[in-house]
Amino acid sequence: MNSQIAERLRRLESSLVRLSSTEGEVIIARLLSISEEHQDVVLDIISTSQPERYDRLGRQYNDGAWAIPFEYIRDVQPER
Repeated sequence: MNSQIAERLRRLESSLVRLSSTEGEVIIARLLSISEEHQDVVLDIISTSQPERYDRLGRQYNDGAWAIPFEYIRDVQPER
């Protein structure tokens, strides 16, 4: 993850965001926390372009918080 995205994540903590992944997924979520130690962010996902990813895990994407590793994040923008 580049430093611009890391800085943007810090500014957007507790905000509604649109996150684009390195695997083509687009997630609309509330950014709950950022962990430099664990190298991830915790999101409360509202919608995703790939709900089947979560179905395969036996959970719904909007069923609790999800930790997303930094290396999975391609871009993050505030969601309006």
